[in-house]
Amino acid sequence: MKSLNKFISREIRTSLLLISFSCLPLVLQAQVNLPANDLGLTSINDGVAGPAILYEAFLGSQNSTRLNDANGDEIPGDNSLHNFLFINHLAIVSKKPMLNGFPVAEILVPLVNVGIEVPPVLDESEFGLGDVIVGGGVQWPNKKLFGKTYFHRFLLNVILPIGSYDKEKVVNVGSNVWSIMPYYAFTI
Repeated sequence: MKSLNKFISREIRTSLLLISFSCLPLVLQAQVNLPANDLGLTSINDGVAGPAILYEAFLGSQNSTRLNDANGDEIPGDNSLHNFLFINHLAIVSKKPMLNGFPVAEILVPLVNVGIEVPPVLDESEFGLGDVIVGGGVQWPNKKLFGKTYFHRFLLNVILPIGSYDKEKVVNVGSNVWSIMPYYAFTI
């Protein structure tokens, strides 16, 4: 029985490694414009938790009254862009060890409200379920590196484009794009 478990464990590790490397070309080709600020999914305690269940909610809001065109010049007028989001995050860290750590699964479900006003040309808004993020990986709490406590984790997240999207609209709560995001974080 032990040899069967070792074989299955080795097969799972090999499969995860092959899947990760087969996705690498997709990641290298991706051209995603991310904001310059922290997206709020990390903290100074990355990888610290052991087996547990976590639920947290993020609230975010952004408003702008200055809009720029493609050349970077300000668009004249009483313009505004606003968004509000509420993200539900559920993460489960299993008690059953894997790869000398603990398996992790997570899902992030956003509710989004976005609007833009450029009078008299445009006044559009949208509210709904945004693109959902699901992922899995391994978390290694309480390891040692150079004699220091070292917590770390690796996740492979996928953005599922299920938020509403219409190419004819200026404002969408979904992106209509599948994305694969490898994620590694640590705390020393």
